[in-house]
Amino acid sequence: MYHILNLLMLSSTLALIVTGSAMSQSLVSSIKWSKPISFELCDSTGCTKYKNIELDRTSVNVGQSISIVNLDNGDAISELAVTGIKYGRQVSMCWINNAENNDLPSYIVVGGCKP
Repeated sequence: MYHILNLLMLSSTLALIVTGSAMSQSLVSSIKWSKPISFELCDSTGCTKYKNIELDRTSVNVGQSISIVNLDNGDAISELAVTGIKYGRQVSMCWINNAENNDLPSYIVVGGCKP
């Protein structure tokens, strides 16, 4: 009986942890932000993370594009066609991606994010 109660408590705790982290992000259709944090560019050869970036805008809607520049050398990295935006309310961060129909989506992380 004691073991069954322990298992029930453990499974309930795990369920809360999993759903809590999943609920901390929500999908939104447009955002504004104050600081670009990083860009992860993924293709069939793997992913490359850029931390010192500049974006050509400070707001975006799903369906628009964002140009990303590497501030380490001034080179244009990519233009990301935005297909999804995840908003992390608790951390005031957003993840902007091109995940639709891509096996390896690239994404931008921005801070000071508001939907």
